[in-house]
Amino acid sequence: MTLPPFRPRSATEIVDAAIQLGRRHYAPLVTLGALVAVPGLVLGLVVVWLMPQPAQVNADLGAAAGDMGLALLVSLVSMCWLFVGFGALVSSAATAYVEGRALEPMDALRRALRRAGTLIGAHLAASLLIALVVGAGLLALGIVAGLVVAGMGIATGGAPRGPTAAAIGIIAGVVTVAGMSIGGLFAWARFANVTAVVMLEGSGAFAALGRSNALVRGHSWRVIGVVGMMMVLYVVTYLSMWALGFLFVRSAEISGNIAGVLVVAVYPFMGSLLALLYYDLRIRREGFDLELMARALESAPAEATV
Repeated sequence: MTLPPFRPRSATEIVDAAIQLGRRHYAPLVTLGALVAVPGLVLGLVVVWLMPQPAQVNADLGAAAGDMGLALLVSLVSMCWLFVGFGALVSSAATAYVEGRALEPMDALRRALRRAGTLIGAHLAASLLIALVVGAGLLALGIVAGLVVAGMGIATGGAPRGPTAAAIGIIAGVVTVAGMSIGGLFAWARFANVTAVVMLEGSGAFAALGRSNALVRGHSWRVIGVVGMMMVLYVVTYLSMWALGFLFVRSAEISGNIAGVLVVAVYPFMGSLLALLYYDLRIRREGFDLELMARALESAPAEATV
């Protein structure tokens, strides 16, 4: 038996290993991805149907508000289903990495459904914390910008005008966007392992947040690099599928839902990436490679008899 190379990896090595893992176990992982994506498509089409048109808003604002609220609720259900689906994908990819075989799609989905409440609670809490971090950063930048403008006004004997005011506005906008992006990335990186921790360690929602934060501490830039490459892969694939769908249906909303299903082609690699990132951090922080090799050796006799 040849053991998988359990060792610390660079960000590019993690991406490469995830692609190789996804390719080796593509059939069960993409089947599982389809099981996740199809309900999402149905819910997305329901949202498109519920969204009020401008004429409806003008004619009956109360009814339009009710439809909008229902559409938002269905969108939330769709997002929660995605949290559960990626729990199944990460669990299956992790099994493929450690044991050399992916879980059967329905088995993986059942495992994730048993942890559905925890997955949803952990991700919603993480989203709220990220929003608070970004909001606090925006507030701080706004206060600093206001103090700078006030200070310039005192120095010049009045509020800045003309080109000076425009330059200040541009600089403030650039700094705000950059600060919000960097703060959001760092906050997001801290919770990148929430899905893996819930599925592979059986942690509760809030314990998973703390555990993910502890694993990432000191490795934020590496995690940002890995997750950033994953998101580039997803966005490029999604936009390509959206453009292709728009050529045929000429509807941005429906094209978006079609793209959301077609992008399932990259789900095996995304699930593999999240699983490998989790194991890489545990190997670096806890020497977990020794335990992984022991597990692989224990499964070797059983595999040899098959």
